[in-house]
Amino acid sequence: TKKDVYVAPASSSAQESTSATGVTQRRKAEERLIGYLLQGGDVAAVAEQVPPSDFTDPLWQAVYAQCLAVRDETGALAEERIRAAVPEEERERYARAVMAELPAGGTATAYMRPLRRAALQDIYEQHCRQAEEYIRQGDEARYREEMKAGMKANEQLREWQ
Repeated sequence: TKKDVYVAPASSSAQESTSATGVTQRRKAEERLIGYLLQGGDVAAVAEQVPPSDFTDPLWQAVYAQCLAVRDETGALAEERIRAAVPEEERERYARAVMAELPAGGTATAYMRPLRRAALQDIYEQHCRQAEEYIRQGDEARYREEMKAGMKANEQLREWQ
């Protein structure tokens, strides 16, 4: 049977992490998701879907990991504990995320989607590059493994449309 495979267009804004615009869009998505969490967003819903590795900005990756650790330890987010772990030179960026005006009624999924799509697009592209390398080397078995992994990432990407 034929399977439909979704390949995100290379020019889509949040997914194209290799361009300056793509990086900027991804960093904005990371900051918005952190702002959502720090302003009382659904940490449990986000934690189920977004691994810390989805964050490319070291500050937001560290803040997200701290959010999860504090929540696991205390059962809730304690913003002052998270803020205390932020390096002094990054406090201004952190404050912008905490004070950012977020759209009313925004859901966890709406804040997660741009970041998950960008991360999954990166994973998909990595598997494609690796598969190409294996086919050039004549390693058919590893090529097939990479193609399977790429198709899995592609299926996940479709789920986040």
